[in-house]
Amino acid sequence: MQGITFATAYDSLGEEGLEHSLNEPEVYGLFTNAALLKTVAGVAEKTPTVKVVIYDGNKADVKAGAIDQLERNGSRVYHLDDFLELGQAHPAEPNLPEPDDTACIMYTSGSTGAPKGVLLSNKNIVASVAGVERLLGELLTPDATFLAYLPLAHIFELAVEMTLVSVGITMGYGQVKTLTDNSVRNCVGDIRAFKPSIMIGVPAVWELIRKGIVAKVSGGGRVTQTAFNVAYAAKKLFGSKSIVGLVADAVVFNKIKQATGGRLKYAVNGGAPVSRETQEFITLAVTDMIMGYGMTESTALSCILPFSMLEYGTVGVPSPAVEVKLVDFEEAGYHATNNPPQGEILIRGATISKGYFKRDDLTKEAFTDDGWLMTGDIGQWNANGTLSIIDRKKVSGGSESHLECVCGSVGLLTLAAVSVFVEPCQAFRRRVHCPRAPRVDLQVLPRCGQHRCPCLVRRQQAHGCKPPVAGCLC
Repeated sequence: MQGITFATAYDSLGEEGLEHSLNEPEVYGLFTNAALLKTVAGVAEKTPTVKVVIYDGNKADVKAGAIDQLERNGSRVYHLDDFLELGQAHPAEPNLPEPDDTACIMYTSGSTGAPKGVLLSNKNIVASVAGVERLLGELLTPDATFLAYLPLAHIFELAVEMTLVSVGITMGYGQVKTLTDNSVRNCVGDIRAFKPSIMIGVPAVWELIRKGIVAKVSGGGRVTQTAFNVAYAAKKLFGSKSIVGLVADAVVFNKIKQATGGRLKYAVNGGAPVSRETQEFITLAVTDMIMGYGMTESTALSCILPFSMLEYGTVGVPSPAVEVKLVDFEEAGYHATNNPPQGEILIRGATISKGYFKRDDLTKEAFTDDGWLMTGDIGQWNANGTLSIIDRKKVSGGSESHLECVCGSVGLLTLAAVSVFVEPCQAFRRRVHCPRAPRVDLQVLPRCGQHRCPCLVRRQQAHGCKPPVAGCLC
């Protein structure tokens, strides 16, 4: 273990974005795959700090001239197998990381300008993993399997994989372009081949799956279409767990579920909001869909919808690792005193980034002096303690997610960046409904002082049931 900081970049950002992601952190070593070596070689002359390039995959996939071009510009190029052998022959003393050391500089494209490098510490990542385990631990069983296919350079995929590795869940790797049967020829898609029990995705992927199901139903004739429509309407009316819903599954939907391998127990949406219609379709026809909310600056999931609270239109409850509050946005009439409370979402806690690499100006725009991340998203607290995203401020804040665009990319670059060379607010109280405790309605609290508001949402175990009750620190 060497505790080396790594950075990330997408090949879809173009040469200019790739150059920036290599030059700003003064990358020394780079890891990618055989098919992307030519892309790396294309910026070699303009990225002088890159001295070591490691790639995996089939050597036959390396495009002609890529290695020669890299070597001419001063880089040593190794296949991963050869590099591992080199390490075994020349062992190095461990350089153990500290909690506050920067683990990752994750480049995110944002909405305009050059990619921004979000600083994520070891503590940020561990806290994110712990929060997911706390809220979804009952679903992370030893027999679970996970199909990974989104770019690992995106915080959503990285956080999920870190969580599943930490609990020992088997993972398989696929690609967006070979995900479903409709995407391949003369073989089955990755989902049906691997038969995952857990799957994450972005709205574009769920739409791909929905369209595949609709196409198959439409091609099955009038009887098949009628059976599907009746079963769908009945399950929607009576509920998934009702006798009618179970019969609809047995007669109609279990056949459809075979398109995802037949073992899928739940799906998690992230990266961008999914429409209620798509969420409802996936939930009724395929499997229950869990919603989440977060961004690179919050190390992915700041909120997640526990399995015991499944519903449409919310992103769940805060992770135990963070505090969440809403701040008035006067221009649009969003106030914490509204009923229900509304305002810009601010997040603080162990998962929140220290800021942007070499960009103090952007850090000051997105983070308060006392550690709150100003997301730019407008939220609403619901009566049961869940959070809904209802709007977006047109100002700087947390980075926008562009995973929908890059998930269709051929590949990604994961960069080993040796950068070790390198206002007053209206607050409120809310409680998550607990069946063993009296329900507490939302209560608006008075202004909590000049420039500090200690009235924060903090999760705590109570009454021995899930989800735990949220309290107030006023």
